[in-house]
Amino acid sequence: MASYQRDGFVVRRGLVAADELAGITAHYTKLREQSLVDGWPRIMQVHLEDDFSLRLLVDQRLLGTVAELTGVDVGGFQTMWYWKPPGTLGQALHQDEFYVRSVGGPCVAAWLALDQTDDENGGLHVVPGSQRTPVQRPHAADPTVSTSRHEVDVPPGLHPTPVEMAAGDVLFFDGRLIHGSMPNRSPDRWRRTFIAHYLPLTATACAEGYTRLFDADGGATDIEAHPPTSER
Repeated sequence: MASYQRDGFVVRRGLVAADELAGITAHYTKLREQSLVDGWPRIMQVHLEDDFSLRLLVDQRLLGTVAELTGVDVGGFQTMWYWKPPGTLGQALHQDEFYVRSVGGPCVAAWLALDQTDDENGGLHVVPGSQRTPVQRPHAADPTVSTSRHEVDVPPGLHPTPVEMAAGDVLFFDGRLIHGSMPNRSPDRWRRTFIAHYLPLTATACAEGYTRLFDADGGATDIEAHPPTSER
């Protein structure tokens, strides 16, 4: 808890077992093959139509850890599946909260590694302590290294640091924490992840598309929606 408050993130090692990871990977590989995507190697908000994803979203290992770290009851509102084959671009440094824009937040992410992740295959970099800095308005990113069009700057005195993870580890981080990834430079290693996002059940509003909160029992509550941001 103390390191989460100080740094804005914490890694829980081995939270998901290898046999379960295989089933998760197989499920989303099938969904990926059935999906049309917008050029990003990802599927979003799958829990709204997929019971498997909803169960992962409210899994006590994820939702419960977020509640433990924040000290409040939380609900899940977003799911993403990223597959990142060799040669895939990264995602420039950003803050999730800029896009979520929660009232009564901030949001918290749970980033489940399905593969070993490191710098070679496009693992995450985080900026410890940046969750205590203002949420920035992004500027243009380098399109040769990032799938996203925008990025934010690293505040003075802070520095990005890589987070190496084994398959089954989960990185929990504050929605204001600056984070991103570089391209997958590995010749043959994928970087697949399941990502869930959470808000306090007392949150009253967030961006459109994220307004249905699911509690630990899978029950849904709708909150107010902001208009979409022009930077998405």
